[in-house]
Amino acid sequence: MSYVKRPMGGWVYQGVPTRMQRVDQGQDFEIPLGRHIIAPGWGKCVRHLSDNEWPRGFGSPYAVVWIGGHAPGFEGKYWYLGHDNGSGLIPVGKSFHTGDILAKPNHSLNAGWGWSEIGHAPNGFPGPFGEGAKYHHLFVPVWKWQ
Repeated sequence: MSYVKRPMGGWVYQGVPTRMQRVDQGQDFEIPLGRHIIAPGWGKCVRHLSDNEWPRGFGSPYAVVWIGGHAPGFEGKYWYLGHDNGSGLIPVGKSFHTGDILAKPNHSLNAGWGWSEIGHAPNGFPGPFGEGAKYHHLFVPVWKWQ
């Protein structure tokens, strides 16, 4: 099966500049503040979790979603949307389609940029440190900030 590469594997809208950051439990990256994390395929929000506040944790709340299809490499798995808490978070139980808004970064280390982290969530909870390296290749941006 062939498909067109999408920015950040389809987690951000085409044309949105992306700054790749560290890889730990998941893939950290920045997008301009006010932009959104979107669904790379259809799925459902399965839970909200709580953690330490930014920058020492993912925040409270943050979403865990299940991607069901149309997102090669991501489908059939749970993913957490860390550091994306606040008013732009998808409600628990809500189903979504490709391109629907899931979250909105509201934390920043660099002026004008929102920090986010997306990572595999085996059994619906963030995996261990190092888990992000297994999926890093899926997040290669098509558009990079110059």
